[in-house]
Amino acid sequence: KPQECNTTFVYEKMQEMWGADNLTANNVNSAFSSVCNFAAAQGWIRSTGSVGIGAVNQPKMSDDGRFLSFTTNFNAATVTATQEMGDHPDVVTAINLYVYDSKLGFTWKITREGKPGPTLDAEIEKFCCPAASASKKRGACSLANEMKGGCCWQKPCWFPALNSHLSGDGHSVAFVGDMSHDLTTESYNKDLEIWHYHIPTSTFTAVTDTIDPDHDDLYPSVSFDGSVVGFTSDFDYTTGTPILSANQVFAAKLEMGCSRDVNAVNYMAMPDVETCCEFAETEAMGAPVTVDLVFLGDVSEMISRVAFANRATVANSFAFQYVSDIEQDLACSLSIPKAWVKVTSSLNELGSGATNTNGNIPITVEIHGGAAKTALALAEELVDQYADTKSYLWRAYLTKTMSASAVPVVTTLTPTLDPTSKPTVTPTEAPVSGSPVVSPTTASPVTKS
Repeated sequence: KPQECNTTFVYEKMQEMWGADNLTANNVNSAFSSVCNFAAAQGWIRSTGSVGIGAVNQPKMSDDGRFLSFTTNFNAATVTATQEMGDHPDVVTAINLYVYDSKLGFTWKITREGKPGPTLDAEIEKFCCPAASASKKRGACSLANEMKGGCCWQKPCWFPALNSHLSGDGHSVAFVGDMSHDLTTESYNKDLEIWHYHIPTSTFTAVTDTIDPDHDDLYPSVSFDGSVVGFTSDFDYTTGTPILSANQVFAAKLEMGCSRDVNAVNYMAMPDVETCCEFAETEAMGAPVTVDLVFLGDVSEMISRVAFANRATVANSFAFQYVSDIEQDLACSLSIPKAWVKVTSSLNELGSGATNTNGNIPITVEIHGGAAKTALALAEELVDQYADTKSYLWRAYLTKTMSASAVPVVTTLTPTLDPTSKPTVTPTEAPVSGSPVVSPTTASPVTKS
């Protein structure tokens, strides 16, 4: 209820913008629901708040019940990637795609529209005005319509996501939309295309791209592993001709694999969807290093949103899954076997929230190396990725919620004959300018005679 569009509040914001007397003079005496998406675009309200999750064939669930995909124009997100944060949350003016994680209590907003301001205003005009009716364009749209946010440069007209379908393994979501989500594909108003989203790596892939609003692709269905997407279309992709009289069913095969290590069992030189590298059992070599990281979040809030939980054991099960996902993310980011990454933080302390202070969750991991790269080299690569906001580290499922102000601290473990204690290492604040630089300290483990 709090997220439903409050038209009384919206009208108060309209009075601030235009003046109460001017609104009255133009017979604009109240706000109706039609102005809600304009209000959301202005940042006045959290979301348009008029369409729930009861769309056709929504929601969808992974086979193990962990993930749930759905679409709505309410802002249902409970967690945000660090690099997407700002002074104002991403707007929700239209129907967007969300994924709920029943084991961690997260709800992610997958599709994005932008943040309030001149850039978003320009995008709305560029996307919506070319196909708008003449009466809604500049020079013709009345002042009364403009006051109600009804002109083409004010009122968002896009469909970020419709009709989602979640893969059985919980790694892929196929959905319909007329917005571009990969920064390269052209988008056109009402040109509905099929999109694929890879959850572990936050990667969008355009499955179709007709560049024609008359050639729509609808009702996607994705295979268990996410590599095949079925859909209906009024464009024949085998002949390159429209079939407007009767839509037909098509299937697109996506090559999904890892291009970053030729030794990966799923190596693929040019995959359509870049996935995490998978390895046969590979022995770690050399001394490990430890890395101290800081994640953002409120453990107690996360646990409170875990579904179907046994309250007596939910803290431990949450901590186990959280740690496992961090290990997988770091292994994926560095293209190494997951067995080479081990979180050494206490599961009991993590699950109880004992170490969760001021929204920070400290995590210590132990990284092992192999024949090609030492543990220290991998740790240095991790720090380099931390400094690059476009890196695999910042796109992985949980590591995208790391603190942007706590540089990873690397500690090398060098055996010595003199038994000394490993120093206590705490994350340091990121420098004001410049990229974070790893400064390994040397610690010696206790040796037994």
